[in-house]
Amino acid sequence: MSAPGEAASHMIYAGIDEAGYGPRIGPLTVGLSVFRVPLSASDASNVDDVAPPCLWKRLRTIVGKANDSRRKRKPVVFVDDSKRLKGANGLKTRHPLERLEQSVLAFLACSGVKPCTDLELFDAFGASLELGPWYGGDAHPCPVTTTREHLNVMSAAVGAGLRASAVSVEMIRCELLGEAQFNELVAESGSKAVVNFRAATSHLRRVWNAYGHETAYVAMDRQGGRVCYGRPLASAFPEAIVHTRDEQRERSVYEIVERSGRASSRRRMIVSFEIESDQKHFPTALASMTAKLVRELSMARLNRYWCDRVPSLKPTAGYGADAARWLQGVEPYLQARDRFQLVRQA
Repeated sequence: MSAPGEAASHMIYAGIDEAGYGPRIGPLTVGLSVFRVPLSASDASNVDDVAPPCLWKRLRTIVGKANDSRRKRKPVVFVDDSKRLKGANGLKTRHPLERLEQSVLAFLACSGVKPCTDLELFDAFGASLELGPWYGGDAHPCPVTTTREHLNVMSAAVGAGLRASAVSVEMIRCELLGEAQFNELVAESGSKAVVNFRAATSHLRRVWNAYGHETAYVAMDRQGGRVCYGRPLASAFPEAIVHTRDEQRERSVYEIVERSGRASSRRRMIVSFEIESDQKHFPTALASMTAKLVRELSMARLNRYWCDRVPSLKPTAGYGADAARWLQGVEPYLQARDRFQLVRQA
């Protein structure tokens, strides 16, 4: 954050979103993306009240949404709600993960990270795979939907577009909670919404620690339908005061300000909880895509493990009736401890 009387030249704009909140099989993943965005002269002089910019507009020469494929100039990458970008399994025209993977990896490359395997990708995101033997095994090449040469071309184009707009990718991360850890935390808290919020809070702390002394704005979805977040935020940030800026059905906004230190050097962060945040905030959409990609690559490992061991077993995405079908197929091969590690209880 800038000193009194000194105009800020930029803001930190971050987003948090999850994938895998509802399935019976597979991990819960919570993504984070952080951008550094320049401010206009008018915004910089009144930075405390400035709303985050629309990065879809600022980056329109290189980025589109899922329904933008018909425009005259095809976007280099797509950033949108991950459910809109992931193709159906069995799609013949392109790999179902094509838009997700290529877009996330292009932005990751612009932060200076170019993983060559799925294990390197997990490591780059800070996503631990120590979840169970079915997530183990050898590293698999990355990307899976295109060639390394093509991805390098895409990344260079995205990098050029970011530089032209003076926008930079600061950080892309993902929290990964395996089934056993998820079950333990649900049993402890009594609510999977609380578990999801705890994972999101770890990202809030990450932004706070890294960028709290700058102008930081974090956007995320509503958590389990909750409207009021002052108390859980105060619990997550005991060293700070949480001010309620707005609390309405569509949107709740809070300002977190460090208690101690000189006013000019205290950490400060704005956190906004909004319905369909990934449609309104570019970093939230990219966080959604990151979480979905990590979950999909994790499920690919799980499915390879069990399909190698169970004759005629078909892969699962881990949801609803298909999860029940899949569990029926692996049941004869499970030991008692496996069920707790493999099947989510909420």
